[in-house]
Amino acid sequence: NEPSAPVKLNVEATASKDDYIAAYTSIDAEEVRLAEEAANLRDLEILMEAENLAEIASLEAVLTNDVSDAAYDFNTENVVYTVQIGAFVKSVKTDSYTDSSNLFNHVYADGYNRFYSGTFESLKEAEDHLKQMKEEGFDDAFVLGLNGKKRFLPE
Repeated sequence: NEPSAPVKLNVEATASKDDYIAAYTSIDAEEVRLAEEAANLRDLEILMEAENLAEIASLEAVLTNDVSDAAYDFNTENVVYTVQIGAFVKSVKTDSYTDSSNLFNHVYADGYNRFYSGTFESLKEAEDHLKQMKEEGFDDAFVLGLNGKKRFLPE
């Protein structure tokens, strides 16, 4: 009386009703278990994709105009610390953002457009800014060091 995962019946499309009944009653429990497991995995994948799309949509709501006029010059060897708030393969725009955030981005050779917030000379300043960004809802943000175009995790 409850819907279950679809199970492929080994019957021709033009078969009789009796052939379908015989095929259905011959399904073993392992086939049903495997079909349900596959359906559950597909459902999980769909939910995860929906969560990813929702996160991208929320970031796109914040990021609506191009900000390539960066707060950091990627052609120098200056070492700074920043907070990475996102990385996208597709083009993302930014328009409105808090004035204090100093949002900037860079498209790397791997095709990812990475968005950063703020440039700081000390790791402590960047960590303080990270706390602020997390309070603003950027849960996946993290501190990163920049040396020209090279990125590194601070020690």
